[in-house]
Amino acid sequence: MAQRPIRRTRQSDRSDPARRLQELGQFKQFSQSTQASLAKSGYRKTVPTFQGSAVTGRSHESGLPFDCDRASDFDIALAGEDIYAKAESLGLAKGGRTGPHF
Repeated sequence: MAQRPIRRTRQSDRSDPARRLQELGQFKQFSQSTQASLAKSGYRKTVPTFQGSAVTGRSHESGLPFDCDRASDFDIALAGEDIYAKAESLGLAKGGRTGPHF
């Protein structure tokens, strides 16, 4: 089934990532698909979370509101001991953080 595109949002919708998806169904579909893909890849204990301007409502670099005069993306963090151990084994993590900022 083809997914509908994510719409631009009103300013009032910008403080909640789930509200930025056109419908709650799209948010659930995204979440379930991400969880299923992680599990299939062997990362059943990994938790995806929204981060960045999708959460704060503003660009870290420019301070502009999320989706202001452009379509923004969603930043997703993956948190879990299993995926961190894999990143660490590949030299991509150190001291509890993954690159490029470690």
